Amino acid sequence: MAHLPDAISSALDVQDDVVQLKTAQILTVFLSSETTPIVSNILQPFLNTLSSFLASPFPHKRDLAVQCLEALLPRREVRKAVWGIPQIIQGYEGKMLP
Repeated sequence: MAHLPDAISSALDVQDDVVQLKTAQILTVFLSSETTPIVSNILQPFLNTLSSFLASPFPHKRDLAVQCLEALLPRREVRKAVWGIPQIIQGYEGKMLP
């Protein structure tokens, strides 16, 4: 399964919102169920995509990013990587605070 998320992650670059959102959901399922640490060449671009979703003016993208982060943040390597991306923290706080 190590190559599967890598192959799927290329679909995040497609300009179609539906494809991007479904890809994010599928990757989240794979990554959250992975028993070994997630490699950074998959995790980092995915977190960058989620960061851009959080900054989106479209609520469906922001909602999906929050759902993906909720599923992934129990993993230590994800939490560590998220702290290195200030846009995720700022985007999350900005959308959650009144």
